[in-house]
Amino acid sequence: MNIQELISILENEYEVYQDMRDLALKKKDILIEGNVNELDNIVSAEQACIAAISKLENKREQWLKDNSISGMEDIQVLLENSNEKEKLTELQDRFRQLLQEVTEINEHNQALIEQALEYVEFSINLIGDALTFNDATYEKKGMDKKSSSIFDEKI
Repeated sequence: MNIQELISILENEYEVYQDMRDLALKKKDILIEGNVNELDNIVSAEQACIAAISKLENKREQWLKDNSISGMEDIQVLLENSNEKEKLTELQDRFRQLLQEVTEINEHNQALIEQALEYVEFSINLIGDALTFNDATYEKKGMDKKSSSIFDEKI
């Protein structure tokens, strides 16, 4: 049983999660700037990271299956008989901290996206209201002035 192979898989996965964190940080700046084209590039890069994580997860699961490890009890026995226990414990702590960072950044980005959507909705409503206001004016002959609008008005 080569536990070093498992450690290698986990370290590779950690590196991809670091890339995800870095992308999330870039996304925050891009959301603030409102750069839609760059946001599309970031989303594509995130999708590539997600695919890489999926492949690494499959490798990790295959390693566990190949080594007949099916639960926490098996992992604990494996760690008791391994010189790599400290390394795996340290890697677990690093993962926990990194995933917490990614979660916090993503929550902040979600709030930024919601604010942007609220602003867009407000702007559309403002334009719609302005067009409705113009629709209520009269022409010289006392007839209602009709205007055509490219926006559907909310009722």
